[in-house]
Amino acid sequence: MHVRIAALADFASASEGSKINILGIFTDIYANSVPVTHPQMYLVFVLEFDSSEAGDKNIKIDLVDEDGRDMLSVNGEMHIERSPAGHPTRMNQIVNLTGMIFPKYGAYEFRIVIDGKTEAIVDLNVREIPSPVGR
Repeated sequence: MHVRIAALADFASASEGSKINILGIFTDIYANSVPVTHPQMYLVFVLEFDSSEAGDKNIKIDLVDEDGRDMLSVNGEMHIERSPAGHPTRMNQIVNLTGMIFPKYGAYEFRIVIDGKTEAIVDLNVREIPSPVGR
């Protein structure tokens, strides 16, 4: 199993031909104060499986803060079909995250876990808006 892409974005969608459209990839959110609610973001990732890895897989997405505390956990199952001629199978995943609340400034990470193994980490930093210089 290989993670081809893993990112947070302002918007993402799927289109014909197994294409993913990603707009506004980011790693930082700026806020005047905390807690802060981020209105909408998308966690986008593409998984690639060898034909020998066909079958049912458990997928889990965790959001943890810099102290290792769980803030969100989503579990699911996916079925990977064996592709013809032994070509890899790609699974496009787009997770819409609406109204996410971040209680404090600091580092957060989304962990993408497949069958109990962390396969990708997408970092997110919540930062205070800097004060204007000279004021």
